[in-house]
Amino acid sequence: MTERSDSDLMVKFQQGNPHAFALLFETYRGRIGIHELLELNDNMRVAISQDAILEEIRKQAVAAGMITKREDGIAKANQGITTIEEVLNACA
Repeated sequence: MTERSDSDLMVKFQQGNPHAFALLFETYRGRIGIHELLELNDNMRVAISQDAILEEIRKQAVAAGMITKREDGIAKANQGITTIEEVLNACA
């Protein structure tokens, strides 16, 4: 099992456009989502059926290779698709 931490994701980001917020309510065209997709495996199904705590299910999902919403957002910010500010707002 590989543990990941925020320090594993350290990269430098560019500052976002300060005028972009003014455009926020004009349209959703061109916006991109950040996602977290959980694919259930047998272990997670058992844990859910036994009312496991969310953190235990999350640990199993990450161990099975799930990319978290924060990790997806950071990757997209690193590619210049979004800003780190947007990622932090979405993951707050």
